[in-house]
Amino acid sequence: MIGINKIIYEYNNKLLIINVGKKCSVIYNNINYDVDSKIVWSYLQSFTDIIFNWKDKYIDNTLLDSSKWRVVIDYIDFRKEYIGKGDYPNNFNKLEDINLMLINEVIK
Repeated sequence: MIGINKIIYEYNNKLLIINVGKKCSVIYNNINYDVDSKIVWSYLQSFTDIIFNWKDKYIDNTLLDSSKWRVVIDYIDFRKEYIGKGDYPNNFNKLEDINLMLINEVIK
């Protein structure tokens, strides 16, 4: 978790950006929300557990019209990207769950 500056999550034209630092924020539906760092750190603990064993790509080329997704993690000195089209890690729904919990916490 240390060294993460930003997480970008895109799925079916939804965009969620989580900025990590002294001043944490979440951008959802093009609205910037300031967020308590404790909420972001709790999210990051779950997030890193979820993506720990992910492959870089999940692509099913047999599907012509399928959902695309992307998770980008900006660290201090490099960028890590996970992408998918019609295929997902087996715990992708857990990422969706913690994203929804974060969004609900932020916009209440």
